[in-house]
Amino acid sequence: MDQDVLYFFDRKPEALPLYEAFEQKVLSAVEDVKVKVQKTQIAFPTDIILLLFPSCRCGKRRSGRRFILL
Repeated sequence: MDQDVLYFFDRKPEALPLYEAFEQKVLSAVEDVKVKVQKTQIAFPTDIILLLFPSCRCGKRRSGRRFILL
């Protein structure tokens, strides 16, 4: 686990296990993938595809229900 990844989840440590599971699946399924930590998301670029793990944003719909955009 990279220091940048740990810093990314500093405010939402409860999301770290979800990311760890996601990262493990990506690294085992996709060849030559890199992990690139950015300000609002973690990217997994390859020569062909780009996978993203965005930071969780919670919002409120007009109906008053909460939703999370992933």
